[in-house]
Amino acid sequence: MKLIPLFIALLLAGCTGSRSDVDYDPEFNFASVQQVSLLPSQHNNDPLNARRADDALKRMLRQQGWSVVPDSAIKLQLTLWQQTEANDSSFSIGIGGGRSSGNSSIGGAVSVPVTDPVADYQQLRIDMYHDQKQVWRSIDRYKINNRDSAEKRQQKTDKTLQRIFASLPLNNAK
Repeated sequence: MKLIPLFIALLLAGCTGSRSDVDYDPEFNFASVQQVSLLPSQHNNDPLNARRADDALKRMLRQQGWSVVPDSAIKLQLTLWQQTEANDSSFSIGIGGGRSSGNSSIGGAVSVPVTDPVADYQQLRIDMYHDQKQVWRSIDRYKINNRDSAEKRQQKTDKTLQRIFASLPLNNAK
């Protein structure tokens, strides 16, 4: 019985959400970064969302304690794109029957999609360069809902960028 709370905790921990896809140069001292300059953002035909992400990025940099300057050895670039993926969520119901002596049976099943057959995701990627050499990259995403308000879209963008910045390997000081 004592294992049930542990199992529930592990199950909930597995459902906490996505983690950023991260790659970095372990030789680079991220804790030494104090100033960055921003390269122009790249996006695919969604200027409103790109502006939201640019503004959120600048806020995150301030929260990180980094100054944005016109020219720095450390450069960041934000890239946004949308991706459509198949959504395999469905609900199946099966009904069966049978008879032992007459060897007859009947059955049937139906599968009903739970959500739309496809899902759209907003992908965000931040690349960090030091003296024109890439030292960090992090990618994360959130599900797009076309009925979301501008405030909800901003919240999703902020939350995604927070996960990206949480993936910075700041405690590997050299």
